[in-house]
Amino acid sequence: MGFAVRKVAVVGAGPAGIATAKHLLAEGHFEVIDVFEQQANTGGVWNYSSYAPLNELRVPQTSPHQPLEEPRWKPSKPGEGLPSKPIFVTPMYDKLESNIPHFMMKYSSDPSLEIEPLFAGHESVLQYLNKYAENVRHLIRFSTQVYDIKRQVEGGHDRWLACIKDLVSNKVSERLYDAIAVASGHHYVPMLPDIPGIRAWNQAYPNVISHSKYYRTPDGFRNKKTLVVGNSASGLDIATQISTVSKHPLLNSRRSKNTYQHLFHIKYPSLAFVGLPIKILPFRTFEGQAAIISRIWSGRLELPPESDMKVWECSRIADRGGGKKFHELGNLEDLRYHNELIDWALQARSEDGGNMPPKWNERDYWVRKNIPAIKKAFADQGAARHSVRSIEELGFMFQPQGTKGAT
Repeated sequence: MGFAVRKVAVVGAGPAGIATAKHLLAEGHFEVIDVFEQQANTGGVWNYSSYAPLNELRVPQTSPHQPLEEPRWKPSKPGEGLPSKPIFVTPMYDKLESNIPHFMMKYSSDPSLEIEPLFAGHESVLQYLNKYAENVRHLIRFSTQVYDIKRQVEGGHDRWLACIKDLVSNKVSERLYDAIAVASGHHYVPMLPDIPGIRAWNQAYPNVISHSKYYRTPDGFRNKKTLVVGNSASGLDIATQISTVSKHPLLNSRRSKNTYQHLFHIKYPSLAFVGLPIKILPFRTFEGQAAIISRIWSGRLELPPESDMKVWECSRIADRGGGKKFHELGNLEDLRYHNELIDWALQARSEDGGNMPPKWNERDYWVRKNIPAIKKAFADQGAARHSVRSIEELGFMFQPQGTKGAT
C-alpha cells in the first residue's frame, strides 16, 4: 500500500503530538507539517488550570461524544483584562505526581527528566515537555482548534480537509492535507456511570458529585464524609490527599473502531490516531507509534493489505472485546507493543534519516512489573521523597534473569 504524502497535519501538541511532529520532521520527507493546538502552550493534559467549574459537570455522563470545550480566557497582562490566552480545564491538580519513574517516563532522546524526583511533579513534567518541543515549536499553531476533519478524494487519493478556528480572532479557515495524525489525547471528557439513584442524588444535592478532572486541592473536603469511586492512579492519589482533611473513614471503591495496531484507520490509513492505547508508559509508546507513522507516510515502510489489517482487528476483538478493553495494554503488553513497533520500523527501506527510539530491555520489564511497589515505597518516604532520584535508593535492585519477551 503506497502513499503520496507530502502535506501532514497533527492535531494536538501534547506528549503524543510533539513526539509525532519530531519524528515527521526527522524523516526529512514532508513539505508541510502543521501542528494545531487549542491551548496556548505545549504539554496538553499536563497544563494546569485552577479553574474547575463543577456546574458544567453532567451527571451521569456516559458518552465520550461531547461538544468541543469552550475556552476560558487569561488576560494578556495583569490589569488589562484583554483576552489573549485560551484556558482549558485539564485533570491536573495541585500536588499531582507522576505514577511512572522518571527514567521510564522520559522520551528516549531526552533524559533530562531524570534530574527530577523519581516520580516527578506535574510542573516539572510540563517544563520537560516544553523543552522537548523546542525544535518543533515553529510548526505549531497555538490557540487553534480543529473542529472538523473531512475526507475528500482527489486523483484517486484520499485527502483530508481540516476545519480550524483561531480562538483569539474567531477566524475560521480550511486547509487540505495528504494525511492527518490525531493526537488529541483521551483525558478530557469525564466519565460518570449511570449508577441507580445517581440522578436523584444529584438533583437533591447539586454540585456534591464531582470528578477527578475537577479536583484541585483537598480543602473543599475538610471535615466531610467522602466517597472516592475508582482505585486507579488518580483515585488512590486523590483519596490519600483527601484523607488528611476529611471525616473518617474515607470510603474508596473500586474503543476506536476500524483501527490497525491501535494506530491506523484501516480503510483510510492516511488518517492515524496517536495515543489510543491505555494503561501504558505513554511517552515512549508515542515515540514508537510516531516512528511507524513517519516511515509509512514517507513510503519507506508499508502497511499490510486491508484484509490482513481487518484480521488483526477481529482477532483483537475476539480476545478483548470491542469496547474499552480493546485498547488496554496491561500486564507488560505495552512494552511488548512498543518493541514490536520498533521491530516493524527497523524493516524500513534505507537506514538514513528518521528517529528510532530504542526497545525496552530486561531491566525495563522488571521495573514495569514493580512500579506499584516502587511508587508505594516512594510515597512512604513522606516529604523526604522529593530527594529520591533512583529506585536503588528505595531498596529495589535489579538482578538479570533473562525476562521472557524482554528483547
